[in-house]
Amino acid sequence: MFKSAFRSILAAGALLTLVGSIGFWLAMGAHRGWSQHRVPVSQTDDVTGIAFTTYENRFVPGIDVVGAGVALAAFFFALSFIFRSPQPLPATP
Repeated sequence: MFKSAFRSILAAGALLTLVGSIGFWLAMGAHRGWSQHRVPVSQTDDVTGIAFTTYENRFVPGIDVVGAGVALAAFFFALSFIFRSPQPLPATP
């Protein structure tokens, strides 16, 4: 009974981890490269009209965040197979 419930909790946790990591990635910008802590912002000088780049301190999660979430979800799902209910042995004639 306990093993079956624990297995279900681990499988649900795996699904929640997978959906949560992808949802976090999508909500924060869905950057398809590596995660960034500084984002380039293009600005234009008002007097000369010359364009230049400054950097804004902001976290943008990249594909590595999704990869870590998928790996953690796969680990939880694989761990759920350890807690299987024992199967009854077939009767011998």
